[in-house]
Amino acid sequence: MVNSYHWNSRWAFRAGAARRGRRAARQRLLFLVQSGCNIGINDGVVAVTAPFLLHSHLMPAVAASNLAKVAAMASASLFSFVVLRLIVFR
Repeated sequence: MVNSYHWNSRWAFRAGAARRGRRAARQRLLFLVQSGCNIGINDGVVAVTAPFLLHSHLMPAVAASNLAKVAAMASASLFSFVVLRLIVFR
């Protein structure tokens, strides 16, 4: 998370250098909350999608598991980008 915060604030959203004091503390706290939500979304999508794909017998278990992970990564990444862009590093 430290690495992600560093590069998102300094490179992706270019907000890190301008943030000092209370704004920096708020930004770091929001980043931590966003990271926790991101983990929850990722795990939740896998928990919901994987059993559905496995029980539908549409594909082998390995493919179903990998597809669930891809869906989880896409969902969590989209959530993360939106929250970082609109809330954390606005």
